Amino acid sequence: MKEVLSGMSVSLGAIKSTARVINDISDLENIKNGDILVLPNSDPIYSIYVMKAAGTICENGGRLSHLCIVS
Repeated sequence: MKEVLSGMSVSLGAIKSTARVINDISDLENIKNGDILVLPNSDPIYSIYVMKAAGTICENGGRLSHLCIVS
């Protein structure tokens, strides 16, 4: 069964890729170029990994959060 996520968009673009759910910092080792990162919060520690990602989804934060600006 496919899960559908909803929320506020910060970009007008659309992508289709593998989503990687990050629950712990050790999960970041599995990130591949072009993945979609599903993150629990907006934290500067994710900045390097966001550069490899095709997109990001964050549980918390807004349009001016660190994650949105870096993305």
